[in-house]
Amino acid sequence: MTQSPLSRQIQLLERILDVTLLERTSRQVSLTPAGRVFLIEARRIVRLSESAALSARRVAKGDAGRVAIGFTAVSGYNLVPQIVAQAERACPISTSNCARW
Repeated sequence: MTQSPLSRQIQLLERILDVTLLERTSRQVSLTPAGRVFLIEARRIVRLSESAALSARRVAKGDAGRVAIGFTAVSGYNLVPQIVAQAERACPISTSNCARW
């Protein structure tokens, strides 16, 4: 009987890491302590990669990003506040993700 591709990949990973991730008997397979920690970290990496992909999609669609405005002292009194107010009405932002002035 040949090993499944998944078993081969897990054994290859164990060799690369030089760690036993699974305790195998003829009746069961269970995670070792190192395997439990690896699983937690691997799941965290998957969540981060999903979050990175979502962030990239949002920026590409124009739903997220950053705007920098340069201005002179004179325009700062009247024109810039009007532009900023209009931009905030048109594109509401989450203040938790935004550094204001």
